[in-house]
Amino acid sequence: MNQRRRLVVAAASLATLRAAAVAQTAGARSRLVRIGRLSEGGATALTSALLATFRDALRRHGYANVEIEARYAEGNPQRGLEVTQELVRMNVDVIWVSGSAATQAVKDATGTIPIVMVSADAVKAGLVANLARPEANLTGLTLVGTELVAKRIEMLKEIAPKTVRLTALVPGPNATQYPIVVDWLQHSERAARALGLAFHFAELAPDPDRWSDPFAGFAAAPGNALSVVESPFFNTHSERLVQLALRNRLPAVFSFRRYVEDGGLLAFGINLQHIAERSAYYVARILDGARPRDLPVEQPTKYEIVVNAATAKALGLTVPRSVLLRADEVIG
Repeated sequence: MNQRRRLVVAAASLATLRAAAVAQTAGARSRLVRIGRLSEGGATALTSALLATFRDALRRHGYANVEIEARYAEGNPQRGLEVTQELVRMNVDVIWVSGSAATQAVKDATGTIPIVMVSADAVKAGLVANLARPEANLTGLTLVGTELVAKRIEMLKEIAPKTVRLTALVPGPNATQYPIVVDWLQHSERAARALGLAFHFAELAPDPDRWSDPFAGFAAAPGNALSVVESPFFNTHSERLVQLALRNRLPAVFSFRRYVEDGGLLAFGINLQHIAERSAYYVARILDGARPRDLPVEQPTKYEIVVNAATAKALGLTVPRSVLLRADEVIG
């Protein structure tokens, strides 16, 4: 066979392989796809909005025939284990999971179903050893947001200059058994001390009906302000946290815009709609045939600062121009 003929045969073979791959992908995209969805928190308007964003993004990636089995741990580890097993028994095509503990539960439960995670610091949580080379059936996004902690507290102090004490809130019980929570608290304490603030932290009970007394105690300390850890459980109860902070006239900073939409003073953190879109990208890549281990874990690229001017006014505060100029949105 001469050189020209060999090139023609090779080109034809390559075209055949490409056509087969395109046909295989088209077939995968036309079939019914079942996706398991697990969140550490509960079902809220926010989780519904993120599911809608996720579904829309999947459609843009070519997957319109999708059935999502959504399950919520509601802040209860035992329930988290139960719904994890339920999704595994369903043998869904991919599991999309939010929260470090929930991700660990899914990772422990299956070594075959692909997992797309959204987790705080996946390396420190022990979920992967290396972001560039995730393990086995797990990949997704890691929300390494500790570098934002100091900036949040600095902005809070700018808005509430009479603050002399910072109380960091984490979900209890036993939050400090998790390395990522300990890391967040350490960053918070360093940031507070650098601003000359006294620092304390408090674990809130799993039952939000028991939060009124602790908040009254926070308010009893003159010049106290709050910083709230990123938590799927707290996200579920964002309205309650915001209401209690307002009722007790406590300036508070949060990680996500949802809190500010609910009436919170200030948020600086990751854009969750973008996270849902990127999660859909990972799921689509896997459905197209990519192995999770070949998809590096991604860190977020979109952040936002959101301020509620009406809440500041209700607290007797004035949002300084230095903060307004940095804000992506001012509500109220």
